[in-house]
Amino acid sequence: MALWGLEEGDGLLLSSLLVVLRVPGILLLDLWWSEHTKDILPEAVEAEAVADMGISLLMLMVALCLLLLPLRELVQVYLHSLAAGALAVAFLIATSWVEEETRREKELATKSLSLLDFLMVAARRHLCPIASYVTLTSMVAWCCGLSDPIVSRLVPSCYILPIIFRILGGSLPMVEWLTRVVSGFFVLASTLHVGKMAGKAFLYMYHTYLIYSLVREVEGGLTLLLLTTRRMLEVPVLLLYWVTLFSSQLWSNLNNLQEKKFAIQDTDWMVHILVAVSEICESPLVLVATCIVLMIISSTALAITRKLLALCGGQVGAGGGAVQAGMTEGVVAFVLALQTGLIEIEMPARIGAFSIILFVVIASLLQSCLDTTQPVLLSLPATNRRWVRHLPALALSLALLLLPLLMVHGLLTRVSSDLWTLVIISSCLVTAVQALGSLLTYALFVWDSSLPTPSPNIDDYVYYVKAATRTGELMLAVAVVACGFYESLSESRDWSVINSIVLIVHCYFNIYTRITQGWASYLSRRQTSMRLSELEPASSEELTAHGDVCSICYQEMVEGAVRTECKHYFHTHCLRRWLVVQDNCPMCTQPIVAKKEEETPAVLEEGEDERGLVEEEERLVELVGRAYPEEIWEELEEISENSGEENAEAEDEEVEFKEEEAVPEEVVDVGDVGLRQRTVGNGQQETVGNGQATVSCLFDGD
Repeated sequence: MALWGLEEGDGLLLSSLLVVLRVPGILLLDLWWSEHTKDILPEAVEAEAVADMGISLLMLMVALCLLLLPLRELVQVYLHSLAAGALAVAFLIATSWVEEETRREKELATKSLSLLDFLMVAARRHLCPIASYVTLTSMVAWCCGLSDPIVSRLVPSCYILPIIFRILGGSLPMVEWLTRVVSGFFVLASTLHVGKMAGKAFLYMYHTYLIYSLVREVEGGLTLLLLTTRRMLEVPVLLLYWVTLFSSQLWSNLNNLQEKKFAIQDTDWMVHILVAVSEICESPLVLVATCIVLMIISSTALAITRKLLALCGGQVGAGGGAVQAGMTEGVVAFVLALQTGLIEIEMPARIGAFSIILFVVIASLLQSCLDTTQPVLLSLPATNRRWVRHLPALALSLALLLLPLLMVHGLLTRVSSDLWTLVIISSCLVTAVQALGSLLTYALFVWDSSLPTPSPNIDDYVYYVKAATRTGELMLAVAVVACGFYESLSESRDWSVINSIVLIVHCYFNIYTRITQGWASYLSRRQTSMRLSELEPASSEELTAHGDVCSICYQEMVEGAVRTECKHYFHTHCLRRWLVVQDNCPMCTQPIVAKKEEETPAVLEEGEDERGLVEEEERLVELVGRAYPEEIWEELEEISENSGEENAEAEDEEVEFKEEEAVPEEVVDVGDVGLRQRTVGNGQQETVGNGQATVSCLFDGD
């Protein structure tokens, strides 16, 4: 993972250094959030409240600087901090030396020393401080990067002057005065240097502000907030901070370095780890770090599962699944911690809440491992005949069958029974039932692969095992919901909105979803059987004449075969599996079962439109008929009948007619109504009576 603040080409050593240097920033931010958040705005305009606000803001600013500065600038901050610490140590040494000289002068007035003792005391009194000042001077010059040859040798070596003056026989009051003068010089020099560096820091902060303002204008305020948060809360930094807190808390608990309001009677190492983790989870940052640790542990467990399954041969998963599943466990832990208010619960009640969260995460992790193991296990009988390769998948499946049962036993014997416990028990039992179903299905596949010819009923057996597994899962889900409603509605307990939400979500995902999926599977299987029943079974003579294998299983077809509409032959059980996937023939693109033609809504609508036109036409004909003699309509009916007979004869004889050019319609003006002239035969116009053109009853009503 790339860390913010590194330049291109920085290696692992600099990355580790950056992580270590950012941990104090996380510590300050955590302390500020836990202790000084309420002091960000003073409750009253008083000196103490204003001072607390200043301390709170200063702590926040220092934490943000340590978390957001790049590596080069961050190193400079730490070096100048070390230089300031070296000057403080030099001041303390000088003050202690003056006090020691005052005390020894009083002792020498009442006690005489030999020459050797006097020299030893003098060496200890004077040479050790001088050596310390020389070392601190070199350290300050290196940390601050002082290039001036005089300044780099005087700070803080000037404290040697009072020592030399004392060796030469100077009085104690003069030594004290000279020490105060040197301290004042250091304060003045430090102030000048701090002012110089403050100007550079102000320019740097101003340029950084311009950059962040540009990002806010281009990307938006929300993007800037997310970017800043991501840079502040780097995953490696949070992990190192969590490991530091956990190690110190565990060491304190094991050695009883801190008095507690509760006693740890169990000596199991898992209990000590659980107590230590629960004790440090008292702030949002530590909670986020704990969820990241759970995410990494889950990802590692799934990666190990994939490595073991890879020993079976072939590809395991589709890539990236372990990371996604590990992220799922971390998010689940974080949501449950927020929902239960984990960081606000006092010890030792926090241990129980965190235990429930861990059980939920472990149950989800076991389910993810089972989802990864199940496809590999069921594919082994067909893809790998070496039984040694089956052992890793079998061992994982057996472990995923036994571990949930052990968790259920632990929950029932050590944890009090409530709704969350029932949900966890249900999840563990569902995982165990699914693992058992996978093992039974694997046994069926192994038995089928050992037969000389595949069993035609293996698909039915697998379906029955899956149906029994789904039924068991549904019964467990219903039992959990029933117990949850009983607990929520019982008189001895208060109604909980959170428990109600959990029950509703559980009803939807674990009951309604399972019922709909099972019913859809049943309908699909029923529809497949109905479609197969429409196909004709192939006789022995047809199979002998066909003389080929089934194109699905590549086995000979002796009996139990059917013939599709496209004249292809397949095993009945093979075709049943194929119809679950698609409806087209494996050998061609035609449907396996001919579908009945049904009138679609568009066709029905078109028919309704045609009927409407016919009704409108009849109405207009009736209106026109009132204005013309009946003889004309009789002639029209005869022409229509003759035309209909000619069309019927043409259809019976299956004579192909060539399309002719459309004859322009001639409108005959009869009264006030324009009627179209009908064309009959080969484009000739039929006439009636005295040479008038025969008009058709099909007109557009113009």
